Amino acid sequence: MPITTELYTALLSMDSYNRGYGYGLDVVAAGASATQIGIATIGSKSSVLVDGAEVAAGFYAQSYTLNGQKIIAYRGTDDQFKLDTFISQLSSSDLWNGYGTAAGVPFNDQARMAADFFQSVTGTTTSDPSTGNAILTGHSLGGGLAGLIGSIYRQQAYLYDNMPFELAANTARELGIAASLPGATALAQLMGVNFYNGIYPPNTLISSNLHAYSTTGEFLQAVRGLSGQSTPVTQLDSNGGFRSPIALHSMALQVMLQFAASPNSQIATDWHEIGPSLWNAGFNVAIADAAMAGMPALAGAYTNEYKMLTALAYSAIDEGVRVFGDTGIRAMFNDANDLGFVVKQVDASTTIIAAKAALSEILMQFAGQLAFGKVLQSAHPEALGGVLSSTATALTVDFSDTLWSLGLAAGSPPAKPIGVKTLTDTAFGV
Repeated sequence: MPITTELYTALLSMDSYNRGYGYGLDVVAAGASATQIGIATIGSKSSVLVDGAEVAAGFYAQSYTLNGQKIIAYRGTDDQFKLDTFISQLSSSDLWNGYGTAAGVPFNDQARMAADFFQSVTGTTTSDPSTGNAILTGHSLGGGLAGLIGSIYRQQAYLYDNMPFELAANTARELGIAASLPGATALAQLMGVNFYNGIYPPNTLISSNLHAYSTTGEFLQAVRGLSGQSTPVTQLDSNGGFRSPIALHSMALQVMLQFAASPNSQIATDWHEIGPSLWNAGFNVAIADAAMAGMPALAGAYTNEYKMLTALAYSAIDEGVRVFGDTGIRAMFNDANDLGFVVKQVDASTTIIAAKAALSEILMQFAGQLAFGKVLQSAHPEALGGVLSSTATALTVDFSDTLWSLGLAAGSPPAKPIGVKTLTDTAFGV
């Protein structure tokens, strides 16, 4: 399946959280390539020295090359985005060194480092940076940095759940122009040298070069509205009902929604009918623990449910070097569509409707197991169908040992779906 630019840049935005330092899920330690992801070659990265300025400022960027095109991904604050960790991050280095961009202030450390990294990757450290050529991408704070650099250097950029940036971009140019005038302030001179290499700045480009996407209801949606952002944002709905705006800010979730929305994925929309129960299972640590049972531990700051969502998102890659196989996300949506198809029937069984939460847990555990087990469709095409199959009048669940052993080490007992008891209790009215 050819992967669209929107999905690939979303994957690379997520990938930037999982390399370098302070990763949420250490993909290299998990066995992923340090030089390639999918068909993209992994290039240079910003400094990861513990006592370096970039780490102190909370900045990280990673470059890639995809079909000859350079891509730069700027990392955001944190992809886990649980309420407790989010609150603790309000006093983090990102607040002092990066969030100023949202307030229209371009002269912060992370913005300067984003400009430096772009110039380094494109070979424009002593020339006009707008003559460089790279597609920029990022999530949250990283999306704001990608928007800022894309605007002032007139580059293509793909932004996900982005922090506001347009006022900062216009301010940067105004200061760059002022730097060329007699009596320029020290701040203007600093912007002129660090951002424009002493060259008269071109007009900012905040137009069709910027492509922004957001999960409906994520917390920066309101912030962008208050900032008056003119860059249009394509909303992707999780169909998950009321949910924390912090949880909806997950980049892994955005990747999965991009996958479902891509015409190349050929994913039906029946899963919308069971969206709340599907994502309840996805954000359930007990389901993730069950999916990981018997697997090698995965390093990284994320809790297990966010590791599961991240692994499932990576499994969208079905060409080149796979990080977590290529069956998990496909089995998940195939099963969710089977369940949603039955639930939406006018004469749907009340038992099946009552059991959709348990069935969602079962299908999510199986999908997570496939991703953590790095199951490939070339070796196990049967995995793609998942564990559910449906007709207009019936839904079948496959609990066979053969299917539930996929992804596990040879000789390991088959996994035990933890949703089975809930399912049987519902079926028998317990």
